[in-house]
Amino acid sequence: MQNLVGIEGEPAYIEVASYRNFSDKSISMICDEEFLMKECQPTCKTIEGTVIHGQVLIVGTNAEENDFDLLTREQVLIVRREIKLTI
Repeated sequence: MQNLVGIEGEPAYIEVASYRNFSDKSISMICDEEFLMKECQPTCKTIEGTVIHGQVLIVGTNAEENDFDLLTREQVLIVRREIKLTI
């Protein structure tokens, strides 16, 4: 997961940035926690107005397994409706 959100050739420390950024609280946004220090470009803006920089991975969460999961079709529609791309 670190390779998906990081910059190639640099270590990335993942941060789960959004258990409250979507109306469906089982959707999580994962990013590099050091995106500002690495001067990454803005990627998206949440419905709360939070601007996320760098690469972002949006996943579902599976409470039973305490792990990440694929998004359902309904969750994909929520993400498309509630997040604004800035690129």
